[in-house]
Amino acid sequence: MGYTGNNGTLDTDYLGSIGNRTRTPPQNVSAFMFGLSTPTPYADFSQAPDPVTSYNQGSESGAYTVRAGDTLQSIAAGL
Repeated sequence: MGYTGNNGTLDTDYLGSIGNRTRTPPQNVSAFMFGLSTPTPYADFSQAPDPVTSYNQGSESGAYTVRAGDTLQSIAAGL
C-alpha cells in the first residue's frame, strides 16, 4: 500500500501536524495545501508504521471524554 497525491507529504510529527491545523489560512484560494498555486507531487510506498499525529482518527487518536467520577486509575483501567 502507499500514498500518492499533489499536496506534499502527510509524514509529519505531532507538533508539526498541530501547526498545520492552526496556521493562518492563506489569503488566496487554492486547491493545493497552504494556498500554493502549483501542486507538490508526493508518493510514499514505505512499509514504515504511520507516525502519531493530530490527523489520526478514532481510537488511535488518544482522545477521551472525561465523565463525572472518573479517576486516572479508572481511565487507565478502561483502556
